[in-house]
Amino acid sequence: ALNESNIWNDIANLTTSTIPLIPAQFSCADKQDGLYSDPTAHNRYYKCSGGLHELHTCKDHLHYSHESQSCGRSVCHAQENGLYANYSLDCHEYYRCENQRLAESFICGPDDTFSAAERLCLPSGEVVCVEPHCDYNSSGYFVLPATRCQAYYSCEHGTAIHHLCPYNSVFDVDRQIDGAWTDLPMRIAHTTSLVLTDSSQLTSDSSEK
Repeated sequence: ALNESNIWNDIANLTTSTIPLIPAQFSCADKQDGLYSDPTAHNRYYKCSGGLHELHTCKDHLHYSHESQSCGRSVCHAQENGLYANYSLDCHEYYRCENQRLAESFICGPDDTFSAAERLCLPSGEVVCVEPHCDYNSSGYFVLPATRCQAYYSCEHGTAIHHLCPYNSVFDVDRQIDGAWTDLPMRIAHTTSLVLTDSSQLTSDSSEK
């Protein structure tokens, strides 16, 4: 059987056109007063006031959310090992999760955007950055937007948990499994969402060979 986390690790080794984030001098000179995420560390944020900045660090492995402007659960909470887009920065940056903890952060080249389906940086014109949304009471499995069914996510208590189909396969809406790209009708590339009732159906054709 294929191991999803191993597949993601293999893809991570093939990633190109990326630049690891390095510490840089943060400045509030051109920013309005308020709170700003530290682009090099998800657990830190800056408070700008009158052109001056203060650095703050979240406690107990929490991370700073720009949307809620507060510290919350890690971006890697409940996620498999692998690479994930930073949607708060329009997918121009991404990060690697390991053992449900943030291991590294990266930034794509100036003209590139991270692709959730390919798990690497591609020319921005070839990538659509759409963050998956989960209502707190929603549950089920959904195709990840703009990935041509190569990736999907599940909703658990408002948290989107990402899944990646094995290499050269896509998610089959009708059969509710991962299958070879050439075996599936191209119409599924236009499907935006689906709901499953039995997670045991999420298996790979290649694992049965």
